[in-house]
Amino acid sequence: MGWLSNKILRLSVNSQRKEMTIFVDTLRGMDPDEIAIGLAFATNFRNTIDLTLPSNLSLLDPFALVEAYPTITYENANGIKKLQKNGLYHQAAGVMVWQHTLRAALTPELRHLARTMWQELSRAMTSPTMLRAAMTIKLMGIPLTLDVNDYDVFPKGFEPQQTPDTIRF
Repeated sequence: MGWLSNKILRLSVNSQRKEMTIFVDTLRGMDPDEIAIGLAFATNFRNTIDLTLPSNLSLLDPFALVEAYPTITYENANGIKKLQKNGLYHQAAGVMVWQHTLRAALTPELRHLARTMWQELSRAMTSPTMLRAAMTIKLMGIPLTLDVNDYDVFPKGFEPQQTPDTIRF
């Protein structure tokens, strides 16, 4: 790559890092019930998209997915903009979870942020929390039936890192 290509790539990675850092910081400031609403939309998005993919591909294997569909992050970005333009911010946040995950699969410098994001999302990965989120979404008047099956499954390569005090023998 030439110097211009490297400069553009570096600017892009820095912009994505900034977006992910803001997203992770926002999650850190939320309680599990707030996170669960975004996790419900993220899970629904994953389950819906996975139905449209060949059986050997899934958002749960982001490395294989970006290899098979190199433009998927551009398509997601357009989808996020449309959701935000229509005022569907909760749904956009759910897609952003996967956008950040896919970007991290493409860019090693972002992977630690994606793992941190999934660690924060894991605070909402309990049945009671997800049940409350489903009720909250219904009360918000959002006319969707969400598919939140396997809400507690991490994408390959983005499982939160275990620290020595969390490793069980």
